[in-house]
Amino acid sequence: MAANGIEHRGALEIDAPPPGDIFRSTVEHPANVELIEGDPRARKLARNELKTLQKQAKAIQKQLEAGRYWQALDVISRHLEQARQLLIRAEDAPVQTSPILKKRAAMHHKRAQTIRHKIRRYRALAIRLDRIEKRFNEHEIALANEKLYQKLRDEMRREVHFFASQCVERWSALGFRQKVTRGNRTKTHKVQFEKCVVTEDEIQFKIRVADLSLLRSVKHHLPHGVRVSELVSEETLAELAAACQRPVTSPHHEEDKDFSNGAYIVVHRMGMNDGLFNYIRLGDVLVKYNQGERHRFPFPIGVKRGRVALFEYLDRQPHLMFNGLTGSGKTNAIRSILTTLIQYHSPQELRLFITDLKRGADFNHFHNIPHLSGEILTEVEDLERLSWQLVGLMRSRMATIAKRFQVDIQSYNASVSEENQLERVLLIVDECSAIDSLATEKKQAKSIWRALGLLATQARAAGIHLFLGTQQSFSDSIPKNVRDNITFVLSGRQRTLAGSMSTFGDGRAKKLPAIPGRMYCYNGDLFQVQTPHATFEDIQSAVKVAQTWDNPGEVLMPESVDDEGTPFHAFNPDTVIQIALEQFEGDIKAKSIWDLVGETGISYEQVKKVVQEVTSQKMIEHENQTYSIKRFKNWYRLVSA
Repeated sequence: MAANGIEHRGALEIDAPPPGDIFRSTVEHPANVELIEGDPRARKLARNELKTLQKQAKAIQKQLEAGRYWQALDVISRHLEQARQLLIRAEDAPVQTSPILKKRAAMHHKRAQTIRHKIRRYRALAIRLDRIEKRFNEHEIALANEKLYQKLRDEMRREVHFFASQCVERWSALGFRQKVTRGNRTKTHKVQFEKCVVTEDEIQFKIRVADLSLLRSVKHHLPHGVRVSELVSEETLAELAAACQRPVTSPHHEEDKDFSNGAYIVVHRMGMNDGLFNYIRLGDVLVKYNQGERHRFPFPIGVKRGRVALFEYLDRQPHLMFNGLTGSGKTNAIRSILTTLIQYHSPQELRLFITDLKRGADFNHFHNIPHLSGEILTEVEDLERLSWQLVGLMRSRMATIAKRFQVDIQSYNASVSEENQLERVLLIVDECSAIDSLATEKKQAKSIWRALGLLATQARAAGIHLFLGTQQSFSDSIPKNVRDNITFVLSGRQRTLAGSMSTFGDGRAKKLPAIPGRMYCYNGDLFQVQTPHATFEDIQSAVKVAQTWDNPGEVLMPESVDDEGTPFHAFNPDTVIQIALEQFEGDIKAKSIWDLVGETGISYEQVKKVVQEVTSQKMIEHENQTYSIKRFKNWYRLVSA
């Protein structure tokens, strides 16, 4: 037996049995050693780096204490909570009392804003201190890892050999062996392993089947008459599980065994056949947050097999769909993402619009954060108005982006100063399948879906994102023009086979275990994840951080937009003139201009209409300069007068 090539990866939690645990207990799984809860990729600080950061942390703490920063945060939180309670009371209060309560609530909001403004200069210091403390924690983990890794590797090697021996001997007892007699000696030829890969959750053994020699001859290693398919059959794996006293599985499907990459069995160290946790907190996943990727707006999706904390990015997955039965974890998944985004990004970077058509209290925690523009909406009438306003905003933004000859929000923000950058806008519509049933008439529902369809197809470049939640299956509740542009889906359990079929084309969503947060993730690949649970403490902590940011007010929207999606001030004569002067040396050619800005969603007919408006004039003024319009064979040119 050869067990080389052991690969050791880090754990996400502390539930794994420590290496060598099989020799101390074959059933119980005690809490893991402290090392396992850390990150094996943790980096040590050099001595001079450690001293420098310690000095910086001490100096920052003194400044924050002198400015009473922490006490100010508590006061802000109390004022905002008092304002929220007063507004709740005002809704049920008599007509004469309600204005008084609302006025008192406004006073608390104003006091919170005043205090927030006073401590604004300390905000950057607080962020710096938080990052330094995280770096100290990483350093401590690295030191612990360094001391214990060798011991763990030795114990893991013993455990690998133990499970390998148990499997080989059980196969041999079941008859998967060959006795070879040479002279007076009889030797038993048994199944061997070529290599193994170790994670905290499982040990993956590759069966040695055949080798190719230097002379290009094939040497077979399996005993004569032994078939690989028999070694990984369900009955045989059950026998191996009894011998190892751990679940033993194989990645080769029973009906369609594919051994093109070799034959494997998997011994599950934690007693979990699917390799997934039944519960994981958001805080435990956020320790894996990569500050270096913050500009891409990362957010956690969940933990997949092998304890891999999966993060996605708004710049890569702009629109997300969440579906599943009540209790499957759909709304919690949305809250987890919001909880992450609001504590790592300011309102100048990210603004939120939230619509909850089931009119519950799932998003009330986010009522007082400065990222939220306006109130949390619960009516389809409000959603219709908002969705078309966002279409107008999208068109207006793309015209602005096109003026600087950029292609999307990312390249535009890189080309302008910080104060002129555009924030990303996130529209959340929970229970969007209720649009059709709650709409007062069919035309209203059609109008909303048309607006959402335009946002799904065109808003990515403008930095406008959609999060849609529904209990129904993906294809049943979302029109085709919307769902075709959503490339990321989180789906919980479906009640019926038909619901699962319409979501993924098979019955897998119906067969998901009834575990809150257990979902299928589709991002081009399809796999199971355990989505993190955003606890009350996780959300409150994030809200407290979010409330320290300055409130920039509501997002500036175009004044109006019609049902055909024609934007307000999205594309006008000034835009045509500026593009002609800067890009085409004064030539006004509708086709050339449309080739430049067509990706913004503006139609060729709209461009022609505005070009005709410009060229119908003999003289025109632009930025204090007068131009005459000169006609050539089939185009016009701006000539400085």
